[in-house]
Amino acid sequence: MKKQTAFAAILLLASGCSAPHYSVNLSSKAFLPHKGAPATLGAAEFAPDAVMFETPVGFRKAARLDAPVEARLAGKDFSFVPGDQFAGATLYGKSASLVPKAAAVFCGNEKMNAVKALTALSTLGASSLLNRTGNATQICLIDSENDAAFDQAILSGVKRAEDVAPTAITPTAYKVAMNDVMAGESLARIIYRGKTGMVGGHISFDLHVIESGARLAFDNVRRKVDIKSLPQEVALMGTIFTVKSYDPASGKIEVDVARGFPEGTYGLTTTTRTSYIPIYIPR
Repeated sequence: MKKQTAFAAILLLASGCSAPHYSVNLSSKAFLPHKGAPATLGAAEFAPDAVMFETPVGFRKAARLDAPVEARLAGKDFSFVPGDQFAGATLYGKSASLVPKAAAVFCGNEKMNAVKALTALSTLGASSLLNRTGNATQICLIDSENDAAFDQAILSGVKRAEDVAPTAITPTAYKVAMNDVMAGESLARIIYRGKTGMVGGHISFDLHVIESGARLAFDNVRRKVDIKSLPQEVALMGTIFTVKSYDPASGKIEVDVARGFPEGTYGLTTTTRTSYIPIYIPR
C-alpha cells in the first residue's frame, strides 16, 4: 500500500499541474461565550478605550493529543506535546486523493504553524525549507483508520515528489473536542473608542479578534454613532446595547446592555486588499 501511495505521488507530481498538492480548510470558528465570564446586562458606564464585551473564540471541532508526536516532513523534524491542538480539517488539491476518504484529518492552525516554521528555518535553513515548500504550510495529522489514533502526517505546500505522500508516524491517541477554545490568547472584544474622527460629532465602537495571540486586521467593523441621535440602539456582531448619553467632558457613555456576545460561528473573507471582513453567523 505504501509503495502504491508513493508511486501515485510521483505520477501526480509529474502531471505538471501548478495547483498545490494540498490545501486546507479548517473547522469553522466560533464565539464561545459559555467558555468565559458572562456579560453584565443592564445599565453600565464606559470610558474611552474600555472593553465592553469579551468572549473566547475557538474551533467548532478540534483534537488534543494524548501523547507526543514526532514527524519528519520535507526534511525537517517536527515535534508536538500532549495537549497540542489541531483543528478539524478537510484537504483538497491535486494530491488530496492520497489521503483515504474515510480518514479523520486535523491540522495545526496558522499561528501554531508559524512557530514551527520559525524553528524549521533556524535548524534547516531558510533556503532549504522554502525550496521544498511554498510560503503557506500547515502541518496535518491523519487518522487513516478513523480509530482515534493518528498514524500519518503531511505538510501542505510541499513541492518535491518525495515530500508529497503521507508520512507514517507512531500511532498516537487523541481526543476530539467540540467548541474548543483556540490555544494561546484567543478572544473577541468590542471596545468603546470614544469620539473619533477629525471632523464630526460621532462616537465609535470597534471589534477586535485575537487568534492564538495574533490580532486579525479588519476594515469594516468600526460602528459609528451620531452623538446628536442619542439615545440609539447598536447591534454589532451579535451584541445589542443602547447608548443613552455621552459626556463630552470625560468622553464617557451610559449604556443599557441587552445582550453580550451570543454563541455563533464567525467567518472571514478577504478582499483584493487582503483585509479580513468578519461575518457573524448566529447559531
